[in-house]
Amino acid sequence: MSAFLSSADCLNALATYWERKASHRGGSAEEALMRAVMNHRLAYGKRSDDYAADLAADREATERLLKCANGLPLRSVFQILLLANEASLEAKYGDTPGDNGPKYVGRSLPIVDRWIMQRETGKLVGLLNGYTYQSEESDDWEKSIAYFICQQIRDYLLRDFDARDNGGEGLWASWSAPAEGPGPVRLSTLAKS
Repeated sequence: MSAFLSSADCLNALATYWERKASHRGGSAEEALMRAVMNHRLAYGKRSDDYAADLAADREATERLLKCANGLPLRSVFQILLLANEASLEAKYGDTPGDNGPKYVGRSLPIVDRWIMQRETGKLVGLLNGYTYQSEESDDWEKSIAYFICQQIRDYLLRDFDARDNGGEGLWASWSAPAEGPGPVRLSTLAKS
């Protein structure tokens, strides 16, 4: 891990992609954020046998996150990712980011929409891997909301690749080996070599 935060562009690209994909297929970004909050609370053992009470607590936590970002899920996710990255920097080096760096502002990046339309979302894999590398130093990383958001992004990317490479039809089940491939190899042939 380097001693620097991930760039604002990296965080904005991840947040933009997350919001676009979370809002796809009839879902909403607010619901996806609430799923990340639910997983976070579950990881800390903050679930009970009372489903209604847990759901209310999840909604309340999600609403607080959205309120801090003026009700915008993209900005909320940007802030969550930034705070996890800062916590990792502090855990690794004992440093807290100062005011001497660039201003971090959560905003939508149009290039991400272009990547989605042109089926070039593979560019986000490097951004996600880099961000994860920069953010996993804190002890509670795998319980953080940022971690669960990264898992959602990873799932969205895998679905994009499946749709791009297989037409979304699960062609993995009908694949067969090419007829011109190498034939069987006998062990007796290998022993003579």
